[in-house]
Amino acid sequence: MNGASRIISKYDDIASYEFNSMNPGPLSKINDYPNKNFYGGRYNTRVLQEDTIFYRGGKADEPLGQRFTSEPPTSVVNVRIDSAVRSILKQEN
Repeated sequence: MNGASRIISKYDDIASYEFNSMNPGPLSKINDYPNKNFYGGRYNTRVLQEDTIFYRGGKADEPLGQRFTSEPPTSVVNVRIDSAVRSILKQEN
């Protein structure tokens, strides 16, 4: 039995995720903690069995992007709505 199946949570599906806020997993070891981008820190990992195309987006000054989707984006607004990507506002110093 994994740890998630023993956790009491207000989320009915917490046991269906490999990683969560109690067990943050490998994304918590990367700068900026991308695991925090997922609702409740819940996500699964998988090894791709075939080549897969992903489209990426993010801040203009970071050309490799930080957010990925399997569908080509039609606009910034659609990516934010369809993929639940929050707006990243630049802060003035």
